[in-house]
Amino acid sequence: MVTFHYKKKVLVELPQKYDPIFKKARLPSLFPSFLSLFQQQHMENSCPEKAVNNLYQASVTIKSRAILDRQFPDIGKTFPASDAEVYTTGKTQAIQPVSIKNSLTMPVMGLEEISSLNVNNPCGIVPIINRAYFVVKNLLYLWDYVDSKDVSTIEEQDEIVGIGFTTPKAGIFNDNISQLLIISTTQQVKIIAMNYDIRTGLKIYDTGMSTNSSGVNMKQIIGTKHGRIFMLGADGNLWELDYRREEGWFSSKCSKRLHPSNSSMAFFIGSLHDPIIDIAVNDSGTVLYQLTASSAITVIYLDVNGMDYIKAETHSKICNDARLLCPKSPLIDSSHFKIISIHPTDAQESRLYQLVAITSTGCRLYFNLYKNDIHLQSNAKPNALELIHVSIPPPTDNVTEITKTFYNAGLYMFARKHKENHHDIITTASPDLGRLANHIGSLGTPVLSEFTNTLQLPGKVIAIKEPSIVCQINEFATSFTSPPRHIFVLTTTGLTVLTKQRPYDMLETLLNMTTPDTNARIRDFDSFFSHFGYVNCASLCFGILCAATQSVSLHADLTLISPTPSLITAGANELLDKFGQWNSVLNEKNGYQYTSRHDGLALFIYRVTQSIWEKKMIKEGVKNGVKTYSSNLSPYELRNIQQILRKLETYMNTNRFLAERKDNRQLEDKSLQLLYGFVACLIEAIAFYLYMLDTDISILMQSMKPESRDRFLNSSFSSLLTTMEGRSLATDLSTALIDSNFQKYDNTGFVIDVLQQHCGSFCGANDVLLYKAVKQIHSARTAINTNQARATLTESLNLLKKVALYITCDKMAEIAKEFTSQGYRIYGIQLALACANARDPNLVTNSYVDAGCPPNDARADMFKSKKPFYDVIFDLLLEITPKSEVLASHTDSTNIESFQVAFSSQDKAFHFYMYEKFMESKIGFVLIKLSPPYLEMFLKRTPFSYDRLSLLAEYYRWSGRYEEAARSYVLLAQSSDISNDERVELLTRASVCAKSVSAPTKQYEMYDLLQTIDRLLAGVHATQVQ
Repeated sequence: MVTFHYKKKVLVELPQKYDPIFKKARLPSLFPSFLSLFQQQHMENSCPEKAVNNLYQASVTIKSRAILDRQFPDIGKTFPASDAEVYTTGKTQAIQPVSIKNSLTMPVMGLEEISSLNVNNPCGIVPIINRAYFVVKNLLYLWDYVDSKDVSTIEEQDEIVGIGFTTPKAGIFNDNISQLLIISTTQQVKIIAMNYDIRTGLKIYDTGMSTNSSGVNMKQIIGTKHGRIFMLGADGNLWELDYRREEGWFSSKCSKRLHPSNSSMAFFIGSLHDPIIDIAVNDSGTVLYQLTASSAITVIYLDVNGMDYIKAETHSKICNDARLLCPKSPLIDSSHFKIISIHPTDAQESRLYQLVAITSTGCRLYFNLYKNDIHLQSNAKPNALELIHVSIPPPTDNVTEITKTFYNAGLYMFARKHKENHHDIITTASPDLGRLANHIGSLGTPVLSEFTNTLQLPGKVIAIKEPSIVCQINEFATSFTSPPRHIFVLTTTGLTVLTKQRPYDMLETLLNMTTPDTNARIRDFDSFFSHFGYVNCASLCFGILCAATQSVSLHADLTLISPTPSLITAGANELLDKFGQWNSVLNEKNGYQYTSRHDGLALFIYRVTQSIWEKKMIKEGVKNGVKTYSSNLSPYELRNIQQILRKLETYMNTNRFLAERKDNRQLEDKSLQLLYGFVACLIEAIAFYLYMLDTDISILMQSMKPESRDRFLNSSFSSLLTTMEGRSLATDLSTALIDSNFQKYDNTGFVIDVLQQHCGSFCGANDVLLYKAVKQIHSARTAINTNQARATLTESLNLLKKVALYITCDKMAEIAKEFTSQGYRIYGIQLALACANARDPNLVTNSYVDAGCPPNDARADMFKSKKPFYDVIFDLLLEITPKSEVLASHTDSTNIESFQVAFSSQDKAFHFYMYEKFMESKIGFVLIKLSPPYLEMFLKRTPFSYDRLSLLAEYYRWSGRYEEAARSYVLLAQSSDISNDERVELLTRASVCAKSVSAPTKQYEMYDLLQTIDRLLAGVHATQVQ
């Protein structure tokens, strides 16, 4: 035991076999066999090389299971024939695409006022500030639907005709201004600045910016991410509102301008004017869409920077194209065809369409803006406006015309009035993920089917809005680190919060509806697992078991995740036991099939970690001319992922993944151990990274070597954990972190205690000892005398030997170079030998070389982990190796000692490897002079090579074993690929050696050998004469 003391109190007791990567000293000792088997296996191979290899293998397994996500089809490729829409409904209340989560009643004051709202009055929902709004005459009502029971008002002198909430342009307002409120009245358009904080609430500031409406009421106002503001006038034209910090000579702080309409004469000849009735802009702010009264659509390209205005395409015969795609449907009829809303989409949803238009009959029209693969270029200028699919709406009963529509990321909703009561009905449709996800391994592309349901809401629906979040069609991949999608519906009675149910939420609801004995109702889950896929459902079960306790939301308590009840987690565990034993649909290249539980676990780990795994960890900036460094990863997201992984680690510890297996699953058991190690290491790596952020990452980066700093800037968790370069970088990061802590606490034991508390085992005692040892080596340069320097370096070497198992080859080579520069090459050699021996303390590789290094041998990995250290020793010896036999006789005594230290090792694999390297470098003669152990054994190995047999002959001659030398020379002389001169030289040496044998009992044999030599020489001479 290595014990550190601080103020006479033992802080840390560190075993010599301490493992900094997967140490579990803090876990209870009663864990089942899974953990103990993992630790036993890992302790045998706990060197950095083996740990990195294990992590790499686990990452390959995890990534391979992600094929279910990578090959999830683009929804645009799955459209059925336009008149063959397939809709399904859930058999139970749990299996519904959208459900009602919460309903909030508006305060009495608001209810009284909203009752007088007419269809043209502005109204809507602004989730980013937690407000719903509506306008009655000259009053704007803002309802804080989360924290307040009151409704606030903003009063204008004139009637309000339009309201918009937009993002401010950069550089105009203070940084705390997050939103602009645009109020359009019958007389003017004005800008109000807003600041919202969940703690301090909403603050409103009068900017003093306004412009005259010029007799045109601006009834629709939208903004782009770049801060541009577009307004749809009651005149059917598109206007743009501009504002600036200061007034110019010929411009005011706020102004508006008219953009050209579809016809150049439209402004002057009203009869030709096709008025615009709706406008929309995509999330990237690069494309603006205009919908006209005749159901024509115009595409305006704003450019990548969002600041241009270029008319790209117009489609005015959409009805004709729709009828061609859907000729049999009565819902597509030219006599009453009308598009009522347009909804831009993004590449997260599909790369094959960029716009969805909705008709008055509920049909969805999907448009592609690009041809000739232009869509592959991000935010390219549109070069088409092609209708590619028409989707017929789900069937509905007892409803009238559509009053409101909503479409975003595959989720479609529309509201209709009920014929028999005063409530509105919302119909929903969204992709059936089971159909899309279960096509892996099957031929062809799946055909889109959609889940649908209807919801009855109190009052009249006046607005539908979803908070701005990144959505994916493949909701399997977004179930574990983020809440489900929430849609806010404003009605004349209040606000209803709807939840878009993912398969994860459906399974959780289904478990919540069953009896405590899930096993008794196992049949209820058969169809669910069969529909969504056993691997995907196993992944969902792990998600339920390891769900994050809480999730922070911008929308207060309306969208928070509640803790998962223990009854549900117990049910998920039973489902894993039951359905997890099924063979996975994913096959290995060798034909081996893992269980669904194994592949579901790997897929779950991928889905939890994919957002951070390959993303760069650090980003560089400049402030006041000085480089600064900050995290490129969200600390909140990291902690959320870490929490999930800790729960998974605990689950794997407390459930007998291995002990209860009855079938032969050694490969699966080994893979599960690697996955467990991956989870444990990533938990510690995240803790290590978070502690670096807390310490001040900018200061740590400045203290690192430039090459290490550059490597860190390009590093991810993937490269840090699964490559030796990353492990070497981790050592440099640990050094910087330890150095920072030593500046605060100048005590080894206390620093170890602090680092173990914050970083777990990723940066622990071994790293501190390595740091101290390296510091000592450098301090030896300033020693008072040679004796003090030697003592310091010796102490450093002894410390390094204690942690030799955890020193990477790169770090060891760096240390050896420093030892050598101070005249202690021997110490570098000793450390390299110690590192190699620490990886193979039982010299298992001795039997490996004795067996002739057979391929696919389990011992090959151990030999491979030692080879880099052998190479360092060879390089150190090569620097002092004489380049010729003449120089070899004048070798310095210190250099001879270096060779003696190296070849004093009992590691036969080391000797054989070094001898081979010496021979390849044509300096084998040095070995003859040194006569190291195992040399003769190495040279006598079969099959012989010419060089090895030649060196063996020289070895025999140098050792005075003339008979073996003579016979070896004779064998060499009979080689086919040498010249006659070389053959004569070898036979001459053989003759001299044979004559040098003085033992009486050998004289007859030598006489016979000399006769053979003479015959061979005669043959050579005869050949030369010819």
